Amino acid sequence: MSGEIDKMNKTKAYKECITEMFKRVGLVYPNKELTDNPNWYTKYTWTMDEENSYKEWMKKHLRSVHKLPKISASKETEWFLLAYGWKTKY
Repeated sequence: MSGEIDKMNKTKAYKECITEMFKRVGLVYPNKELTDNPNWYTKYTWTMDEENSYKEWMKKHLRSVHKLPKISASKETEWFLLAYGWKTKY
């Protein structure tokens, strides 16, 4: 996440977003057994609909809880999913 959120809030926002992402595939975060694997984010999949639903949740969350502007929330969401998002099943 970019410089829009100070360091303490960035860590909090990251944990909130990744916790929700794990929840959506039936996992609990933290999950050391999974995340100790360097490619942990490739171990689970979700559909495009599930990913789009998550994107909308994350953008709204960053805007309402962390007070990011709309464009910043959208960019942060895309970067987050590029780096950590589950694989998409077609």
